[in-house]
Parts: sequence; C-alpha cells; structure tokens
Amino acid sequence: MKIETMGVVRGLALGVVVLGIVTGSVGCDGAQVVGDGSMPSNVAVKAGPASGLAVVGGDFMSSVISLLAADGTLAKDDCIDSGTAASDKLSLALSGDVTLPSQPQIGGKLWIVDRGNAAVTILEPTTCAPLAQISVATGFFANPRDVVVLSDTKAYVTRFEKNLAPASDMAAGDDIIIFDPSTGALTGRIDLSNQASPVAGATIQARPNRMVIAGGRVYVTLNNQDKKFFAAGEGAVVVIDPVMDTVVAKIALPGLKGCEAITAREDDKKVLVACGGSFADADQAAGSGVAAIDIGVSPPTVTGTVKGAALDGHALNFSWVGALSATRVLAATFGTFGDLKTNTPSTNDTVFSIDLVAGTGTALGIEGPAFDFGRAAVNATTLLVPDASSVANLPRVRSYTVPATGDTTQTASLDADPAKKLPPREIAWY
Repeated sequence: MKIETMGVVRGLALGVVVLGIVTGSVGCDGAQVVGDGSMPSNVAVKAGPASGLAVVGGDFMSSVISLLAADGTLAKDDCIDSGTAASDKLSLALSGDVTLPSQPQIGGKLWIVDRGNAAVTILEPTTCAPLAQISVATGFFANPRDVVVLSDTKAYVTRFEKNLAPASDMAAGDDIIIFDPSTGALTGRIDLSNQASPVAGATIQARPNRMVIAGGRVYVTLNNQDKKFFAAGEGAVVVIDPVMDTVVAKIALPGLKGCEAITAREDDKKVLVACGGSFADADQAAGSGVAAIDIGVSPPTVTGTVKGAALDGHALNFSWVGALSATRVLAATFGTFGDLKTNTPSTNDTVFSIDLVAGTGTALGIEGPAFDFGRAAVNATTLLVPDASSVANLPRVRSYTVPATGDTTQTASLDADPAKKLPPREIAWY
C-alpha cells in the first residue's frame, strides 16, 4: 500500500493548516510497546485507561463539552464550547458538529474530533486548557470521524470524505491521515479508497469511520456509500498494522450496511460493530444490526450477527454499541416519526440487551421520543444515555444499572450542561 509523506506546513500553503500547536509532547507518556523490540517505540499496542466521561451537548449550530467523574456525577460544566475564545493553542472555536473518540487515548488527555472544522482539539481535562489544535483538512472538507493515538509522536484520524479534485495525494481523502501530535505535522496517509465494497452501477467510497486499537492492531469501520448516499455497499472492517501503516485484513459484514460504531473487549479478543443500514433502502432495518468479530484468530472472523429484525424490526442506532460481557451487549434502535396522513403512529428510541449467542434482543424499558437518544456509554454494570428530550424539554444524561439478571433501574438523571442548557448528544469515556 502506498504511503505518502510530507512535513509540517504552517499557514495556508498546500491547503494544510496547523493550528495552535503545543510545543513538546501532549502527554502520551507510558505508551505500551512490544517488549521484544519488534515494534518501534513510537507505536502503542493498547488504548489508554479511562479517566472519566465527556459529554457533547449541541444544537447543531454550537457545541459544548462537559466532564463527568467516573461515577457519573458532574465534574466540570462547560469545559470548552463554541464560544471559547481563540488563543495561542486554539485558533478555531468548536463547530456545531463535534464528536469524541471511540475509546480512551493513551496519556489521559481529552481529544475532540471537530468534523465541521476538520480538526482535532486536545485538552488537559484537569484544567480544560487547550493543548493543541491540528487541522486534517488539506484543502477540502475532510469530515474526520475518529482519532487513535498510537504514541507521543504518532496518531491516526479517519477522513470520511473523498476529494474529487485533489491537488496532491495528501489531499485525496477517503483515508486515514497520519500525524505527529507533538508538532502537528501531517506525516503520511493510508489510502482506503481501494477497500470500498462494490455496488453495480454505483461508485462507492470506502468512507472510513470509527476505529479502535485491539490486539496491537487498529480496526476501522467502513461506511461504504456513494458520494450522495444513494447507494450503499456491504459493511466492512479493515485491520491496520500500525507499524507498517498498511491494511493487513478486510472483514466483510454480510447483510449489514451503514457501519459506524466499534468497540473492543481485549480480554475476550472480540470487536463489536454497530450498523444502521442504508437510509436509501425501503427497509433500513434489514441492513442494520450488531456484528461480533473474533480477533483471536487469523484472519479475524465474524462469529455472529444480530439484525434489526430481532430488535422489533427497527433500524439500529449506528452511533454506539456497548459490551457488558463476551456474550451480552447493549444497543439502541431509532424510533420513527408518525404520519397523520397515513395514520401511522410514532415509535420510540429503545435500548435493547442483545444475546450474541442466541441472536435475540430484549427491550430494557428504556425509551424516548424518536432520535432523542444519542451515543451512550457502557461499563460492566452501568449505562449512561444522553437524552435530548425534544418533547419533554428535559434534556438529561440518564444513568441506569444493568445487572446480569433482573430489572434495569434508573439511578440518576443529570443536567450535564447547566450553564448553556444545550441538550446532550453523546457521552464517552476518555
């Protein structure tokens, strides 16, 4: 696979913008590396341990990030928002379209992926001070979706969009851009356009989406849709060797489309993927579901799929999937808006407990109006759901205990943004 490289360019030359770069390391000390010397010291093999929870609130025009303690209590309201003034480390205010990484990053810093500005912003969570802001745009709307920090000097960002008229290879998109967090230099790219799943009569873009580190590899979901989202190819996950920066495997996800969220259970050697189906299909739910992948075998193998048909026939919320154990995961379905003309009632967003062995889903009694539930966070016994509550006008982060057996119980309801009152859209461990 061809890897293109280039040095850091300040200002607007070649369309590369490096914004407010902090001098020195951004704090990935203690990166775990292979002890026999087979892997360079600048490449980590595991994600960082979780320090707490970050909540993204927003109204699609502006964003706010608040922090919760590990027990779900409010630690810092309005850590940073779209009105935070520019500084020597922060050249652009946050856009109204930001997201959090799929897993905590080594070093304990808070990384924010700004899709609207095509940049990543790094914060010190104990003070909320910006440490760096790095553009990955290279002259086009790159639409970054996730970040994986491999070491003090190496990180990946997925770029969802394809540049149809790139001025250089680095500006092509549909790829993973490689950069040095300590300097902001864009150092290379991994072209994924040739990994797109084909569809007859359509030109499919790979659209690399979410990614996690697991077992010393980086697993990346491919959304596989054309430029106008009229056609969707079969879902897939590509496996990246972070030493060579190459694709070493591609895992097809038969029957699934619109794949996005990914999570890993290192101890169980399992990766889980959530796919929402294609909005262009008459039956979106038919292409949605959760796939379980065994990464302890070579090549990695899909061991089970639970489709939307097992979840009351509704399409899966593609923004999250949470593992309670090797065989039990939590996921949610999208509700639907009612139609007065056809006398069709609305349905609710609903959270399900999914048995990967039996291939079944059980509704947990956690529901809300259509499209109010955002990306949720899960640990061994707890579920935290960001509920925008457009109808009830009570946006909250709702906490639930999810025991191995017995009823799910709501334990708390938290206003994560008392200062700005922006509704919560996603929550993630950092």
